[in-house]
Amino acid sequence: MNYLIYGLKKSGEASVEFLKDKENTLYLYDNDESVRTNAKTKYFDYNNIKILSEIDDVTLQFVDKLIVSPSISKYNNILRRATAMGIEIMSELELGARAFKGKLIAITGTNGKTTTVELLYHILKVAGKNVQKVGNIGVPITKKLEGDTKKSIFVCEVSSFQLENISTFHPFISCILNVTEDHLNRYDNFDDYKSTKYKIFSNQTKRDYAIMPSNLEYFGKAKRVYFGVESNYSCFIKNGFVVYRKRFRTEKICPVSALTLKGKHNLKNVLCAVAISEILKVKNKFISHALKTFIAPHHRCEKIKEINGISFYDDSKATNIDATIKACDNFRDKEKFILILGGSDKNFSYLDIFRHLPKNLKKIIAMGEVVEKIESAKKELNVDIPLEKTDTLREAVILSCQDLKQGEALLLSPASASFNEFKNYIERGKCFKKYVEEYYEKKK
Repeated sequence: MNYLIYGLKKSGEASVEFLKDKENTLYLYDNDESVRTNAKTKYFDYNNIKILSEIDDVTLQFVDKLIVSPSISKYNNILRRATAMGIEIMSELELGARAFKGKLIAITGTNGKTTTVELLYHILKVAGKNVQKVGNIGVPITKKLEGDTKKSIFVCEVSSFQLENISTFHPFISCILNVTEDHLNRYDNFDDYKSTKYKIFSNQTKRDYAIMPSNLEYFGKAKRVYFGVESNYSCFIKNGFVVYRKRFRTEKICPVSALTLKGKHNLKNVLCAVAISEILKVKNKFISHALKTFIAPHHRCEKIKEINGISFYDDSKATNIDATIKACDNFRDKEKFILILGGSDKNFSYLDIFRHLPKNLKKIIAMGEVVEKIESAKKELNVDIPLEKTDTLREAVILSCQDLKQGEALLLSPASASFNEFKNYIERGKCFKKYVEEYYEKKK
């Protein structure tokens, strides 16, 4: 089989490693010349691997399948040419899922994916299951296939970018946590983005399960399981407990007060993970213990410091409007806080943020490429909250710290991508912590 692997970062490299010893011919290409140079060195001894300096139609004539990086848009000219030539285009997710022997649990959504995947993985580990976490969480599925069996469980975080290029991807349990506006710089409109998310259900059968909140439409064949705070769902909150409905009875799983995950938005992540665990027949005692011992991922409304009675929260993972609104909701009953907002442009309108701001918000510091869009949204709604503009996160931290008093808080929840200044949200979150520490070190 002749494969073209387009994009040689994490998922592309994993695809090469998975395919290189299987009597395949691999053509490799990346838009970054330095990446191609490194690939030439790494695969110098492989006669079946060819590093391309470009992808032309002559090369495409030899290609049976094209594996594409999630970072490459479906409107890319090379992908369009390949499609016209009848070449199958797939993601690394599709490649790995085809080879996987066990139960695949796939979780997508605009917000909460990583937290829910990490939580479900923790529950299944506590229960002694043979489980791996894979996908958009940072571990390509093809890297974990060695030694998998029918008893293996893969908990897979799935992005819309990965779902663009699936055809047979078939999870035993598929879940959509939520769908709100995101990545509008990549999709034609919100409906285009939403329909891509819904592809997670497209190959399921009556033997499979579809997990979702009740406000999402569903037209597939799988058995539906709904979660929600109200009591008319399969997994919900009742009298201060997480409960699960089994036919004609409900079972208490864990007190809400004992959950390590805090915040209203995280309750739904918990309910989803519990619903999936119940379908997998995990005993309630294991679920309860896991919910009480889970450590949340970093950069998600995480309290990173308290200095001079001032609290600092890193919510760098909030790269869209809905995530920032939910983060601000967590501060409604607290003391005054300052919000750092902005970054690189994802073609959002920031109007909804200004419609939902808590009354105890003291000030907004807007930064990055979207400063003017943020200011425009504030003016359009005539919101009476001070707004200061700056270019960088470091400057935003300094401006904030100069105005913070004991008992107040600073929240980094950008509602924007980080690429104007940082390579990803993780680097942005780490720098936020560093800038806070540097500011107070200088004050000593």
